[in-house]
Amino acid sequence: MRRIALIACVGVLALGAQAAGAQERYPVSVGLGGGIQPSGYHGLAHVTLTPAKFPVSLRLDGMFAHTFPGKPVAHPRSALSASALITLRPWRVAPYLIVGASRTGETVWDFEGRTFYTPSQTELTGGLGLGWRFGRGTLFGEMRNMGRFGSPITIGLSF
Repeated sequence: MRRIALIACVGVLALGAQAAGAQERYPVSVGLGGGIQPSGYHGLAHVTLTPAKFPVSLRLDGMFAHTFPGKPVAHPRSALSASALITLRPWRVAPYLIVGASRTGETVWDFEGRTFYTPSQTELTGGLGLGWRFGRGTLFGEMRNMGRFGSPITIGLSF
């Protein structure tokens, strides 16, 4: 009888710990992030749509990057992306995969100070991220390979 009671207590504690780790996900979240690299900096804004009890979210984001003066490629770049975020485990700290497509464009100055734009290009993107949920928000860190845009490391908050 004691064994059955002990097993039941351990089972209830395990279920409670699992429920505490899996917090409610909100259907729509917005976020801001950015990062600094040796060659420049970038900023990111995103909107994420998350269906209830489903590990895949749809994320739309815009990114702007600028290279520091004196670097080999000193021109701003921008990208619009549509990505699927696949959450590997819905815990308080949750790793996720990013898979999608990005449309990038660049502004380039010639040696005489004239501005011209390079044609936009659509590229496949992919990467890894880690989100830490706290209350209503999530602190995230991620790295994506965005082809011509580079491989930015972004840290930010979403709510």
